[in-house]
Amino acid sequence: EYQDKSSIKNLSHFSKEDFLSQLKGKYSLSGLMNQKGYHIIPSSNIPYAKDNNYFKGGYNLKKYGSFYGGNIVGIQIEFPRSGFRDTQENMKITAKDIVESLIEYTKVHFNLDLKNAPHN
Repeated sequence: EYQDKSSIKNLSHFSKEDFLSQLKGKYSLSGLMNQKGYHIIPSSNIPYAKDNNYFKGGYNLKKYGSFYGGNIVGIQIEFPRSGFRDTQENMKITAKDIVESLIEYTKVHFNLDLKNAPHN
């Protein structure tokens, strides 16, 4: 039911993980970020926003994401300023953690190893 309302609904065409695992399991983007100490919604330890008020996504997610009929698995990531974007050091740490998590996410769900891919 919820998969059809998700911007990652097309991930099932690629991933061996079931929808709930894709969304908030150990190898979901939120699960991978949780392993780095981030408190992400949705995840296994924070399954939903307390006020159930999710942002539906910006232009790119609406234009290209699979929820709106596109073929792209779309994930919108937002971080508060304080502790994540307030200093150059925090921005570097957050960016590094996102990139590392996305590389692992891509490897698990798309069987694509971006870290060891040949560079042209």
